[in-house]
Amino acid sequence: MIRVFICPECGKTRLVSKLLRADCRRCGAAMRLCDIPYSKWVELSEEEREAVSGRLTHLKEEEQTGRDTGRSEGGASYRPGG
Repeated sequence: MIRVFICPECGKTRLVSKLLRADCRRCGAAMRLCDIPYSKWVELSEEEREAVSGRLTHLKEEEQTGRDTGRSEGGASYRPGG
């Protein structure tokens, strides 16, 4: 099974098949598992992928400032058109 990880610090994505956890190769931060399966991820446009990555980095900023996002911690969520 191929997993999609996204860095909450810099937004870099990483696809891995054997690891259950991953560190970002760009900044070294612990990456978060994306809740979009690989089979769907590869169907997303570049803009949609960037939007998913951007939402995760935005959530990280909100966590650091203490704002409640109304979402549970975990992976990045994909909302078509949103």
